[in-house]
Amino acid sequence: MTALLALSPLDGRYASKVDALRPYLSEFALIKNRLIVEVRWLEMLSAQPAITEVPSLDDHAKKALQAIIDNFDTDQAQRVKTIESTTNHDVKAVEYSPPRLNLSILPALLQTLTISHTDSC
Repeated sequence: MTALLALSPLDGRYASKVDALRPYLSEFALIKNRLIVEVRWLEMLSAQPAITEVPSLDDHAKKALQAIIDNFDTDQAQRVKTIESTTNHDVKAVEYSPPRLNLSILPALLQTLTISHTDSC
């Protein structure tokens, strides 16, 4: 791509000057931060005794959820984008991604994640 085909000067002539912002403002960063929100939401729900539909998380489950965040990479983000191309909804693509990404998360948590978002929509 040349600077003449860039969508904005930030992608064109200023790309090298704003490169340090990519971890925070890129499409990858957006997807990863949405994933973080989904994981933290599930953790919060599981910590509420009044929400009986979501089981309490043990240390193993919490570590598995953190591993999803820690190990999230551009290949996994690309899979989310592929899911998004069929759902036409970026947040739903993040929600649907864990089972399709073969991430190490407990099956019961995947079911809980699906239920918690399906019921709230």
